[in-house]
Amino acid sequence: YGVSVGGPIIEDKLFYFMTYEAKEFDVPRTVTLGGNLPQGTSIPADLTSLLGASSTPFNEDLYFGKLTWQPTDADLIELSVKRREEDEIKDIGGQNTESYGKTNINESTRVDLRWQWSGDAWFNDAHVTFEDETFNPRAITLGPGFIIQDPNRGTVLNIGGGQDYQDKGQKGWSLQDDLNFTGWDGHSIKVGGKFKSVDINAFEQQPFN
Repeated sequence: YGVSVGGPIIEDKLFYFMTYEAKEFDVPRTVTLGGNLPQGTSIPADLTSLLGASSTPFNEDLYFGKLTWQPTDADLIELSVKRREEDEIKDIGGQNTESYGKTNINESTRVDLRWQWSGDAWFNDAHVTFEDETFNPRAITLGPGFIIQDPNRGTVLNIGGGQDYQDKGQKGWSLQDDLNFTGWDGHSIKVGGKFKSVDINAFEQQPFN
């Protein structure tokens, strides 16, 4: 589901546009015993209670907004902002019980300030941008976990603290300018440059528990 709205703030000069979209769903999962258990093996009641139907939810929110300003016939200035937020539960089902799953949290913010200028034979397009991205899978249970195996070390059931723990992302800004000259008949001359500075962090520990 979603909604969008837009229109003029100052007639023929300044405009806005905003939109929001959301996504929500649950994926059905089933927790079952794996491995090759010897005939006659009994399963304790506290483990049997961990088996059966489960689900993994996913939620996403998307935001976008833009201001467009045309102060003169030769100038167009735009400011746009994008925001994405996601969270989901994964790694549940099969031999992974609900306590053994993990959460994924993803967030993204991007900002773009753009200035376009046009003359009789010139066109210039300049951008200043900012970005902030994060990716953070985490075990649902931060604590001891254990794996039940059959005599051949096949996995029967995974319980308790999962193994995934990550903290990753990048944050920074950029400056870009592109110039186009069309005053020479039959030719188009283009020149441009871009500078970008981004700090990246990447931490991962597996297994964490």
